[in-house]
Amino acid sequence: MRCWIAALIALCACGPKEHMEPEPPWVHDYQRIAREGCECQDPDCLNAAHAAAVKMETEHGGIDDAPPSVQTAHGELDTCWREGTADIGRDLAVAADAVCKCTDTACIEGYRRQVVQIEDKYGVDTHGKSLDPAARPEVERADACLAAVTIPASDYLESLTAATNALCKCEDEDCVKAEISRDPRDFGDRFYVPDLATIEASIEDIKFKYCDCYQIAKTKVLKDQDKPEQAQIKPTKLVLELGCKIKKDK
Repeated sequence: MRCWIAALIALCACGPKEHMEPEPPWVHDYQRIAREGCECQDPDCLNAAHAAAVKMETEHGGIDDAPPSVQTAHGELDTCWREGTADIGRDLAVAADAVCKCTDTACIEGYRRQVVQIEDKYGVDTHGKSLDPAARPEVERADACLAAVTIPASDYLESLTAATNALCKCEDEDCVKAEISRDPRDFGDRFYVPDLATIEASIEDIKFKYCDCYQIAKTKVLKDQDKPEQAQIKPTKLVLELGCKIKKDK
């Protein structure tokens, strides 16, 4: 009996062993191609390695469905290939693809750094006359995507000022509720202000004014202390972006 219990404890302690599927043989061949490709010292060698990798990816269902180890090797080889070979149209196309997917300012800044690297690599101004005409459509595509998300600094400042003045002029409950409940910045899908640094001082002034009027409107016009239900009005996006510190109702 004692032996049986000991055996049971040992079995429970070990637990079931996970069955790890071995990677298919082609994975190791792919990793070798990627590794040797990154060791290449000339563009022809890199191009050959890249072509061999693409061929293997295609034969095995594409990179999206490939094992993680293959995707890692793919990324490493792709970086080596783009850095070690010259094709400005290709590099600009990659940059354009990236910026056209941007949804925040950090992504846009990353794209701008990418363009600087391309210009340094090829010794060319991507918006200058010396750019290869065949590559110009990629620049124009990137510019169009960038323009679609750009807000001029003057428009941004004007919108913040208008929203602040509207709230500060409120003297009745309906006005305050309307101003607090709506998002005063209606820029659609645009989010990038390229010259934000030029209006930072003005934004700070607006911030203090808007936040003061916001708090005064909630406590004096809406009288939060007497009408707790009014405290349920959600702060606008503008309040959150300006960083207003809203006092909690007691």
